[in-house]
Amino acid sequence: MQQVTRQLSQVQNWGRWPSQSHGRMRRVQRRSSIERARNLTFQVKHYLNLFDKELKDIGRRLEMQIDTSSFANFSDFFFNNIITDWILNQQLVTAIGAADNARNYVNEMLIDLQAELNEVLTNISDSRQNREEILLG
Repeated sequence: MQQVTRQLSQVQNWGRWPSQSHGRMRRVQRRSSIERARNLTFQVKHYLNLFDKELKDIGRRLEMQIDTSSFANFSDFFFNNIITDWILNQQLVTAIGAADNARNYVNEMLIDLQAELNEVLTNISDSRQNREEILLG
């Protein structure tokens, strides 16, 4: 997800270049970066689906969706005037925020799972110790 954010931020930063750099090369680079971010997003969706399947094994669910529909809109823009640059920038801000929120959500989920694992391991250790005390006592 960090790579997706990085790619989208790179596209967003190209909107801040001086106007003489608004050439064909810039459009190609922007489209290429958007395509890389799009591909990365599909990979993230795949890994999140696998993570969700693993969570189901322990009775939990990943309650989030990654929306890739905005990438189709990104590639439709003709990147050479201030209005389309502004519209694209607004969509990029939204997409970057969504990627950051998704990353934070998954990180919080991992922290919660680690805490649960630690609790379970402690309970197992306590149970073993109690069993030994009963058997020896």
